[in-house]
Amino acid sequence: MGSTGLTHKEVSQLQLKHGKNILPSDRSESWMRILFDSLRAPMTLLLVACSVTYLLLGDAREGVLLLAAALFTAGLDFFQTFKTQKELAALRNLTSPRALVVREGEQQRIASQELVPGDLILLSEGDRVPADAKIISSSGISVDESLLTGESFPVQKSISENLSNPPLYSGTLIISGKAQAIVTSTGLHSQIGTIGASLSQQKEQETLLQSTLRKLSTRIFILSLFFLVFVVLVSGFMQKNWLKAFLLGLSTSISMIPEELPVVLTVFLAMGAWKMARHRVLTRRIASIENLGAISTLCVDKTGTLTENSMTVRALAIKQGHFTTADDTLPESFHSLIEYAVLASHPDPFDPMEKAIHSALAKYLKHSDHEHPDWNLVKEYPLTDKLRAMACVWETRGTQQYMIAVKGAPEDIFDLCHFKTNETQMYLREVERLASQGLRVIAVAKSTVKNSDTLPDKSHDFDFEYLGLIGLEDPLRTSVPESLATCWRAGIKVFVLTGDYPITAKRIAEQAGFEESTPIFMGEDLPKLTQPQLEKSLGGHAIFSRLSHHNKLFLVEKLQKLGEIVAMTGDGVNDAPSLKKADVGIAMGKRGTDVAREASDLILLDDDFSAIVTAIALGRKIYQQIRTAMTYTFSLHIPIGALTLLPIFLKWPTLLEPLHLVFLEMIIDPSCTIALGLVTTHRDLMSEPPRKKNSPFLDKTFLKPIALKGLVALSVCLTVPLTLTNRGFSAEEVRTYTFLVLLGSILGLLFGSLPQKLEHPKQNLVWLSVYAFALLSLIVVFSSKLMLETFHFIPVHNHFALLALALGIVPCALTRYVSKQ
Repeated sequence: MGSTGLTHKEVSQLQLKHGKNILPSDRSESWMRILFDSLRAPMTLLLVACSVTYLLLGDAREGVLLLAAALFTAGLDFFQTFKTQKELAALRNLTSPRALVVREGEQQRIASQELVPGDLILLSEGDRVPADAKIISSSGISVDESLLTGESFPVQKSISENLSNPPLYSGTLIISGKAQAIVTSTGLHSQIGTIGASLSQQKEQETLLQSTLRKLSTRIFILSLFFLVFVVLVSGFMQKNWLKAFLLGLSTSISMIPEELPVVLTVFLAMGAWKMARHRVLTRRIASIENLGAISTLCVDKTGTLTENSMTVRALAIKQGHFTTADDTLPESFHSLIEYAVLASHPDPFDPMEKAIHSALAKYLKHSDHEHPDWNLVKEYPLTDKLRAMACVWETRGTQQYMIAVKGAPEDIFDLCHFKTNETQMYLREVERLASQGLRVIAVAKSTVKNSDTLPDKSHDFDFEYLGLIGLEDPLRTSVPESLATCWRAGIKVFVLTGDYPITAKRIAEQAGFEESTPIFMGEDLPKLTQPQLEKSLGGHAIFSRLSHHNKLFLVEKLQKLGEIVAMTGDGVNDAPSLKKADVGIAMGKRGTDVAREASDLILLDDDFSAIVTAIALGRKIYQQIRTAMTYTFSLHIPIGALTLLPIFLKWPTLLEPLHLVFLEMIIDPSCTIALGLVTTHRDLMSEPPRKKNSPFLDKTFLKPIALKGLVALSVCLTVPLTLTNRGFSAEEVRTYTFLVLLGSILGLLFGSLPQKLEHPKQNLVWLSVYAFALLSLIVVFSSKLMLETFHFIPVHNHFALLALALGIVPCALTRYVSKQ
């Protein structure tokens, strides 16, 4: 294999031998568990009870049909749940950790499940170790193995005489440094696989909407059981036929249970996840879609989200003068600055800033003595919270000394160079001059030591010589100003977060559309603010500079205490706590670390700010669609429930039997509800303020349309039995015409629940298709003598059938124009 890694042929052979690098799925997601949950659903159990009752009454045909309906209901629920979980699993696979491997001499990033024993993998800070492996080379690597050991302290991994190839374990986290390693075990054969651990997704927490609907469904189910007992007792004593009384009680329970609720919520959220995936936003936790539409504060990183994250060196500054890249030739006095900036970077850089520095060397100093391909990297001093500077120690060829290059935040480099106060102030003015141009500024220094000396533990112990400043430009994304304007129009506060200088952040923010008077806060000052000062500072748009990950977490916590629904972007290991704490954590897909992605709810594949705004708009639409569908579902259960219950007390013939309810609730109603999920409103939801935190789902604006639509439908349906019962019409005639008017009311409520203005005219085809489907279903029922007998209907002339349907459709359809949702 060597340093070129495996060949494609070797990979294929090893995959056949060892299989995928995956662990078994979580047990709760197995098809058997889903099937069991579907079979014990309230609606299924009630239909089975109805079936048994009919069989006891000697009506085998209806008993078998209801049993088939019970199995169909369970099968439909199973199919939909299983299909949704497969779709969400596909989305999760897109967000699963990826591994950087070397195969046939080329670096490539692949899904970690494609790894095989023998693969050469490259690991760096923030990566999850994708499989068990052994280190073959490393630099300052430390690993969080708490997933396996429970110990939170990082473990240092280095090659020594006692341990030539330190092991790495699948699922552990690289805290710092980098390494090359050879995969030794994958999947079930890895350490975490042998001890039976699972790396499946965390169990999602219930959102407010999910919790509300679950509690509501439970209460309705309990209420339906109460009515079951009540109806059985009343009807039993009145009719002295306890089996029929029990059947009537079951019918009442079936009519009251909104079986569609959990299915509607799951389907709509899954549809929303796929809609966002088409906009290059991946959903890791489906429940976060509900919170998306309620975001009131958006905390967004400047670098790479508002900007393109494609840096270019624009200016250099040394003691002797300045240089801009508008000039073609780099003066000799600036050569060392570029040379040591490259030496203070990774040899094969991934960071855009380091790529820009390498590009500057290639542009101005290629094939010169300032390139050092024959030098060996001996040690790295990585950035820390206390020292924002990276130093590299190089062994030079042909000399007896080490060369040390360091680059980082100017204040920290000035401290490493042991500047006096007046020198620091002088160079800080130069920093401000470059920062005022919107440039990101770093400083560079160098040092030398004899290679016989022991290298110190801290870079602060070197005697550094200051070389100069480098100003890098990261241009603003062209879509940002328009997207920011959309956020402000939607009542969303936007906070710009950056580690840059205040003046740099202000310049970029102003280019994006922020007002010149927008306040700027330093990260270190946040904890010092009093509560009134904090509330005032966080009351509008703001810019936060020199921000650490501790400051980010502090900011999220304070905003949430003020009642804000917070979205936070991040990409690094240290961003994970704030991403997890935020109501919606948003990780970067391109530059984000594995640990940041795992802590997030959404992943931006293109790291583009406009995608966040698109996701928020989709979140608002999806929430509105769910409310519309729920309004429709609850409103149609009012006439269904009443028409089942009232005949008992008014001594009417039975209007709705279990088979009728199955036809309406399992065939017609779901098709109508799904239709509502396919249409979108032309209403500009991004011109409305976000809904308040913990605002109840079942508020007046939700309950009023339900009451109006449901009572209109009930009134229309009651005209049939009120008119026909005492005029010599048979029970079958009253039942037939009531059913037709009820079906018309359900279709009318569908039209009445549509948005006032559809987003696309072609969406009219959706509800028209449902109408055609309902008419086709009626034709099937009324064209067959067997079906008429089974449903206890009479043959109806086409004109009368259409008239009855119209009687139900027209009044309910008109509720669209008198009810605002």
